[in-house]
Amino acid sequence: MISRTRLWWTFLWLGCIGFGGGIAVLAQIYTLIVQKRGWLKESEYWEAAAFGQSLPGSYAVNAVSYIGLRLQGTVGAIIAVIAFILPSFFIMLGLTILYRELQARQITDLTPLFMAMNAAVVGIVLAVSIKLGRNGIKNYTQAIMAIIACSALLLKMLTVVEVILAAGIIGIFLNSLKHSEDSAESSSTNSGNVSKSQTELSKTDKTSKTDKSIKPSTKTEKRLLLIPLLLLLTPLSLPLLGKIAFLFLRIGAVTFGGGFVMIPLIEQEVVKNLHWLTHQQFVDGMALGQMTPGPVLITATFIGYYVASLPGAIVATIAVFLPSLLITIIVGHPLERFRTNPQVQAFLSAVTPTVVGMMGAAFVNINQAGVHSYLGILIASISCLILLKWRISPALVMLGAALLGFLLKYFPPAYLN
Repeated sequence: MISRTRLWWTFLWLGCIGFGGGIAVLAQIYTLIVQKRGWLKESEYWEAAAFGQSLPGSYAVNAVSYIGLRLQGTVGAIIAVIAFILPSFFIMLGLTILYRELQARQITDLTPLFMAMNAAVVGIVLAVSIKLGRNGIKNYTQAIMAIIACSALLLKMLTVVEVILAAGIIGIFLNSLKHSEDSAESSSTNSGNVSKSQTELSKTDKTSKTDKSIKPSTKTEKRLLLIPLLLLLTPLSLPLLGKIAFLFLRIGAVTFGGGFVMIPLIEQEVVKNLHWLTHQQFVDGMALGQMTPGPVLITATFIGYYVASLPGAIVATIAVFLPSLLITIIVGHPLERFRTNPQVQAFLSAVTPTVVGMMGAAFVNINQAGVHSYLGILIASISCLILLKWRISPALVMLGAALLGFLLKYFPPAYLN
């Protein structure tokens, strides 16, 4: 049994090393929670990754809250999310205070540091994509599904949610066909089994359900639901904080596709509609967000502090991540009850190769945004090879990249001058 104290410290550490945003954090969750801690099996990780990308809000926060829910119920979800967000909140708060004291040009001088760290993130995502592909793709059908999912996302034919739903429906359809063919045999053994190709996965999940079933916490959930109500009541006495709460609650509750998808919407609201920030200030806030671990949406802390000082930072941070936590708690319990159902198992099994395809698409997108030179390609390649060959923390890779970026800034090679 995993104690709540250990759960807290584990996700606090993950919040300290979780550089690179949603997909990259999912990669680090795999390394820490699956490979090192052994708290989740492979199939359970696929489920958490797919779950995190199927709901509105931050991929990473969705996955973290669901894992906490699986391990320690509703209280575990709350502990995991708070511990995960806390480091990035305080780091972002400190950087924002520093930003208010310094000129923006002094911050943008850190370009070599950003270049090296972004390239390392690309290498981390590629390494984990390869590892997941080895374990998650077992046959040609799954390989084809992964390729189709990757292509659909890269060509912007489908959204992440549509890809997951389509894959799950296909999985149910294929399982129904297989089940009908083997109905005579399955009726004499166990009519609740999934197709033969999924028998091992079903056993694994049944075992994990016994070990890590979600515990009901009805009273805790009811108290938790009071938090957004309190946030919504702030306009009665503090109109500005109320506006911040309404804005980030809405963005966190209705925007699918992860943190980066939310950024244009946030910019539209705080720069063009509300005029809280200039475009340059918003871009600077994004740059500071890239310097912090944890989810990309920690930029909300910057905006909240810039608009309403410390209370604004706290309200904005709670409001943007609260919907993810609440939705996970509400949806996670019924999912746990039905997860051993043959149709649900078929759905989740089909999602497994789809997540591999999503990771591939994420690698391509992150590579385009994070690698712009031969040096960046070299850093990404070395980072990937290190993680594939040795089981070390991605945080060490990020630290090495940051050190390299620091050296490039203050001791640049001749060809960079």
